Amino acid sequence: MSDQESAIADADFLDEFTPVDEDAPNAPESSPEKFSPEWTDYVLSLLTKDEFINERPRADGLVRLCGVLVGDVNWGSPEVHHVGVDYAAVTVAPTLPNGVKVFGSAECTVNNTDAPYNRYPLATAETRAIGRAAKRILGLTNVLTAEETSKVAELTVPEASNEDRTEGSITDTQIKFIDRMCKKLNVDVQKSITEICGEHGNIRELSHAEALQVNTVLDEWTREEDQEYAKFGPYEDDWRNSFEKES
Repeated sequence: MSDQESAIADADFLDEFTPVDEDAPNAPESSPEKFSPEWTDYVLSLLTKDEFINERPRADGLVRLCGVLVGDVNWGSPEVHHVGVDYAAVTVAPTLPNGVKVFGSAECTVNNTDAPYNRYPLATAETRAIGRAAKRILGLTNVLTAEETSKVAELTVPEASNEDRTEGSITDTQIKFIDRMCKKLNVDVQKSITEICGEHGNIRELSHAEALQVNTVLDEWTREEDQEYAKFGPYEDDWRNSFEKES
């Protein structure tokens, strides 16, 4: 984990909020206490009708609110981890007026993005990453941006907890992402997967849903200050020899 990543986990991003613009649409007379039960509804009430799609906030609307509520946020340049015809992974690291960096990461694949946006994986992944960073800046919880939702993803991920592993199994793209994240964190692939979703004899035994869970947790580990995940290291380049055996 970089120094920048380890510096942000417990930062109070909203301590230096500027007063709310009284001309902002639907702004209440007074703002609730930050992170209170009313906070999320309050922030979303400042969006315009055009900044929602199917009742989900758009990333560009949240970026606008970052300017209204926090001040001049420097969004910088995105870090592209991978880009291909049908897959991209991107991290953005905006800097707040107080100098604190906030991170947001996202990926775009044909399995989690609806057409026609799955034809533009890099742009879609970047937009999703920006939306996630904006949510962290604004202190929004339990909110999905419009760009993060996907009908194809809902159809791909099995709903039953005891799903048949031949249905919705882990994809090559997910395996590649797990490998990259484990290498970045310097943790063993098999040990990390066992910690997150139980023991498996072969990485290809994982369902698509379990692979999503693994990738989500690995992404969360990149933002941990105490780096407790280090006990699952080190990363082994030859992990495939024993954990991705041919069936």
